[in-house]
Amino acid sequence: MRVQYTLKIEEPQKDVRILNFMSQEVVVGRGEGAIPLQDPQISTRHVVISTKNHQLFVRDLQSTNGTKLNGKALVPQTPAEIRTGDVLLLGKSSRITCLSIDVVRPHAHEQAKPKTGQARKVSLPPPPPKKEEVDSFGLPIPREPEPIPESEE
Repeated sequence: MRVQYTLKIEEPQKDVRILNFMSQEVVVGRGEGAIPLQDPQISTRHVVISTKNHQLFVRDLQSTNGTKLNGKALVPQTPAEIRTGDVLLLGKSSRITCLSIDVVRPHAHEQAKPKTGQARKVSLPPPPPKKEEVDSFGLPIPREPEPIPESEE
């Protein structure tokens, strides 16, 4: 199963962005990563958002101006769980709000794929029945009878 999550990104003098992610690690920073921010109060690599055990976490990457989760300062390099509705404040004025977190099942074709190095049992359909051979008049051509195996006595 995977975790799909939606984040709302708010920066000073910028349009609000809504971004969707699927079970991936997301780096947030000034001009770098999956969520680039232009705020000068943001470090180049400010935080990373990741999933583990169907939950969402944020980790401050020892940013210069820190990160707050719902008003509480994060301890650098210590993961903190994010829930729907939680708000991250990066630096002094950039906000990331978690709009949704959903655990989704893979599609049927994804479930059928074996993991690397694993074998998968495949059932093949039975072979088509043998066509009876016919002569030019459409009459069946007699076949040689199959030998009967000798029984051991």
